[in-house]
Amino acid sequence: MLMKPYFRRLMLSFIALLFFPPIMITQAMADAGDEPESNASIEFKFSGTLQLTTCDVRFNRDLLVMDTVAINSFTGPGSVAALRVPFSLHVENCLLSSATMSTILLSFDTQARTDKVAPGAFANQAKDSHNQPVNNGVGIAVFDQRDDSNVLTPTGESRSLTYPVTESSPFNTERYFYSQYMQTAPAVVAGDVSVVLVVSSFYN
Repeated sequence: MLMKPYFRRLMLSFIALLFFPPIMITQAMADAGDEPESNASIEFKFSGTLQLTTCDVRFNRDLLVMDTVAINSFTGPGSVAALRVPFSLHVENCLLSSATMSTILLSFDTQARTDKVAPGAFANQAKDSHNQPVNNGVGIAVFDQRDDSNVLTPTGESRSLTYPVTESSPFNTERYFYSQYMQTAPAVVAGDVSVVLVVSSFYN
């Protein structure tokens, strides 16, 4: 039976900086082993009919600080810098028996639902000192480590990522992803890059 989606959403922030070469900065990444002390940073939003069949979604960290890259790392719209920053998430604490689950689905989006652009990047959400958008031609792309597929379509729409629930791959299996800078415009300009993502999880 296909169930209505029950959403748990979790914000994941990317903070990054682009500089003209050869200026670089050292890595300032949070310890990948650090676990959040509580779920205080999780933003829950629900859709559909609420029943006692929801799950929690948890990132292994909720802030990714990406290394600086030079603007000559890009060769044109759709090109990505070589830097990859991995992260993972868990679906856990499901009140529905795992024996009745067949599929877990994950979907990546932004709070505004409009900050997604072709050819498959989350648009830069950084603001300048005048609170104006920083349009420097670079966004953040997120890829599924299973097959290196983009979590967005080439037109910038969210995809539903399907994870079959089996005895060897239960619902609470860790799901792995990685992020890369992606060029989103013909010209790239040095400046800040910041993206906040929201992940929805549901099952049937």
